[in-house]
Amino acid sequence: MISERPFNAAELSQFLRYRQLGFEVLGASVNETPKMLVEAIDEFVDKWQNERRGLSRMFRSRTDAVEPARGLGVLWGDQIVRHFEWSWICEIRDGEERFAVAAPNRSLVIYAPQFIHDCLHNPGIDCTVMLAFNMQEAGNFTGCQAREYVDVMSGVHRIVPKR
Repeated sequence: MISERPFNAAELSQFLRYRQLGFEVLGASVNETPKMLVEAIDEFVDKWQNERRGLSRMFRSRTDAVEPARGLGVLWGDQIVRHFEWSWICEIRDGEERFAVAAPNRSLVIYAPQFIHDCLHNPGIDCTVMLAFNMQEAGNFTGCQAREYVDVMSGVHRIVPKR
């Protein structure tokens, strides 16, 4: 069974801090469009991953990605909220809580902080945040029922990888 709860005061405060960090990491402004910010996040993650492939990755700490991942994940989720009128939720599934942005009818969710975290910790994961944004904008995510909480990113893959 899947349920959700609103953010508590501590989580709201934490998200505010991560949001500010996301803007700092990108050197971006709140005045930029959602599409521009998502593109900047996608490019940042690609660059990060490229710098950590091959031999150089053996000498880099994996913990160096934790704070940027949280900041960029929150900032990406915010752009989905702004552009598509989704909302932030704390989803509870099998006793586990995860932060996500969700469609108004809860048919779809994106675990934005977790996806960015996974991309920054594993250079082998294809960062598809811009692709997902464009697909969503084109209306490609259909057929899901209300309150299904389908993970959008599990179905977003390139036919030809970027690399």
